[in-house]
Amino acid sequence: MWLRRFPSLIALLGLLIGLVLVTGGYVKALPEITLEGFAMDSYWRVSALLPQGPGQEFSLWLPGELERLDERYDLFTPDSYLSRFNQGEVPADEELQRLLSKAEPFVALSGGAYQLDIASLTQLWKDALAKEVPPDPAQVERALSEVGEDHLQLDLGSLLKGYAADLAYANLKAAGAKRALIDMGGTIRVLGRPSFWRGNWRVGVRNPQGSGTLGYFRLQNGQAIATSGDYERGFDYQGRRYHHLLDPRTGYPAGEYRAVTVVTEDALTADILSTLLFVAGPEVISQVEEVVPCRALFVDKKGKIEIYGSLNVEWVKN
Repeated sequence: MWLRRFPSLIALLGLLIGLVLVTGGYVKALPEITLEGFAMDSYWRVSALLPQGPGQEFSLWLPGELERLDERYDLFTPDSYLSRFNQGEVPADEELQRLLSKAEPFVALSGGAYQLDIASLTQLWKDALAKEVPPDPAQVERALSEVGEDHLQLDLGSLLKGYAADLAYANLKAAGAKRALIDMGGTIRVLGRPSFWRGNWRVGVRNPQGSGTLGYFRLQNGQAIATSGDYERGFDYQGRRYHHLLDPRTGYPAGEYRAVTVVTEDALTADILSTLLFVAGPEVISQVEEVVPCRALFVDKKGKIEIYGSLNVEWVKN
């Protein structure tokens, strides 16, 4: 009898029951797949909720695609496509041209702080990192003189994981995935929402000066996040930190920040900007945002956190 007095309540209860039933059936109908492996010098992991047929196709495609990218753009393999391009043996094909076009606006605005034409420096510092001894200044000057020569000597390490994450994202979206978390060595892109009850993805930012996290960003559907830091690959020598994030203007590792995390609307851009801003600092944020909106978190040598940018993404500090 009392239900007749509250028809709106009956409608609401019906809606909620319907949502629970639809959601429950939906989850059962779309199995979750998890793939993981090692490529591009990093561990990767992808979890996604999508139909079984497309899920099987994606599971077969992704490892092969990552292997293709790894082999094709490996700077240190003499017969890779990138090495042969750097030697002038093959021209830039359509895929490489797309990557160069994507990076070009950021190269232009960086004032020399972000370059792809740094293969000579990368190779020099790779050996130094292995020996944990900085190279001789004369070697740095010689490698630096090769940056900006007529024929490009490319190192695509600053954008390749982001490119891979975007390829996975596009493939999953086309396959009908309802949600996905794509992690390519710490460059992350999300699809959909993590659950029916939660609309954003909580992605933690590592504390570069110790264990644990500094906090997390609440990523929304389609957003991506990438971090560049001096703590992954580096060594201390005579009171100075040396690492793999090089300043093309000096030939030496950049030294103002411990880590920079960037959130953007795609993973390739996040990957590029985390490197660019680690080297250039927040002074170029306004120029960056003339190209794309972003949100950037800087951690300096003393652990001080500063956040810049206009992208709509929430930061929650621990």
